[in-house]
Amino acid sequence: MRSGSRWLVASLLAGACGDATGPLPPVVLEVTASDTIQVTGGTLTFTAVARDSAGVAVPDVTIAWSVSDPGRGSITDGGLFTGGPAAGAVFVQAAVLGAGLAESVAVRVVVPGTIKWRWAAAEVGGKMPNLGGPALGSDGTVYVLVETGRFPGFPGTVVALAPDGAVGWSVPLVQVSISNGIVVTPGTERLWIAGAQLYLLSTAGEVLWDTIRAVDPDPAVIPDFLGGAASTDLLVAAWGKHTIAYDAADHAFRWVSQLAPYVSWLVPPTITAEGHVLAKRTADTLFLFHGGTGQILRTFQDPDTGVDKRVWGAGTVPVGARYYLPTVQRLAAYDTSGTLDWLTEDTGFGMTEPAVGPDGTLYVQTRVWGLQAINPDGTTQWYRRTALGNTGWVEQPTFSWHGGVALADGGILYAAGQGAFLAHDVEGTLLWQHVADSAGTVQAFLGSPAIAPDGTIYTWTETHVYAFWGNAPPEPNSPWPMWRHDAQRTGWAGYTGN
Repeated sequence: MRSGSRWLVASLLAGACGDATGPLPPVVLEVTASDTIQVTGGTLTFTAVARDSAGVAVPDVTIAWSVSDPGRGSITDGGLFTGGPAAGAVFVQAAVLGAGLAESVAVRVVVPGTIKWRWAAAEVGGKMPNLGGPALGSDGTVYVLVETGRFPGFPGTVVALAPDGAVGWSVPLVQVSISNGIVVTPGTERLWIAGAQLYLLSTAGEVLWDTIRAVDPDPAVIPDFLGGAASTDLLVAAWGKHTIAYDAADHAFRWVSQLAPYVSWLVPPTITAEGHVLAKRTADTLFLFHGGTGQILRTFQDPDTGVDKRVWGAGTVPVGARYYLPTVQRLAAYDTSGTLDWLTEDTGFGMTEPAVGPDGTLYVQTRVWGLQAINPDGTTQWYRRTALGNTGWVEQPTFSWHGGVALADGGILYAAGQGAFLAHDVEGTLLWQHVADSAGTVQAFLGSPAIAPDGTIYTWTETHVYAFWGNAPPEPNSPWPMWRHDAQRTGWAGYTGN
């Protein structure tokens, strides 16, 4: 009887499940997703695994994918979901054909311009600076330098924010609150900060190296806003009254420029694709230095020389055989041999660093024209300006002579304006804007936009760092798609993101 009972049970199992030595039928379906929220046009990856009663994955199971609302998304046979044109909730379902098993996951689809997250600088006891913009690491970390004071000691705090807005770490430093921001160095991914004191930090927040302004004969002189650039070979800083260069591998000193006759070297330096350094003195001359030796290779006279104003956060943009130089009140185009090709008309005080389209169109913000597209010959293609009470234009930069727009794939322009954060197409049509905070207060955006590979756009106001949903990466065919060339803020024309 006992052996017969065992045989009967085995026979019943075999009849229900097939060969007792073969796979059992699926009884559980596990569905996972790379996320449960995505922007229209963005993608999510779904996977489904069928398991038997013992928890073992059942092979050769056919999964049928579907969505509850085709207007809010679609999904391929392989589980790749794409957000549809309409925002809202949609259910993604996986079903095992012939087994009566199905599971679904709710997905929220949002439109571009929706706030992804917002982080308050007050969390580290400071505010966001007037200059600069977020810098991104290859792992999606967002690095910002928060001003925690100007006097004494110019203190600041470096903060690393995860892609979801959570604080990874924060490190207080001194002599940095006047910096143009953080540069994520190519290759080694260290954080290069050029303030009154120079720093290299690891991406874990460890201070690897720092130096004071020992080369300045008058170290008591407080420099104005400073900036850095980095390639795989060089670390460069506009530092006090000098431009100074170090070796990128071991931060050994390379060279230092002559003294500037005016306040300081205020403009962020640029490293050309050939490895040379473009640095602009306050109100007179653009210099081209040999990257290895510091030898002056060429000078370019500022057409606004003698104007008692300063350019703060807009560096030189090298594109092909041209150097585009934002001056106090115009944009100048120089041939690399030194010839001035053209000047824009007087912008009335302030010209941002241009972003450059694949066709050579230059996109800037000014106090006169708001958001402006300039043809390669220097003529205006179009401009957009919306009155903001009696305080100028929504589209103009909040502070003159700093920052610039960012250009995304598909011809999308992002701009931090004094009355909103804006997205236009390259024809000048407004796509979306974020105007007010939750209390209804009009926002003045300061942080030069940084576009992540997944399309997220990062910027800041004086009080908060913002992440907006976007659906396009940086324009891959642009020679200079955003402020300081890239989202790492290298200022290096030869940077490819590798």
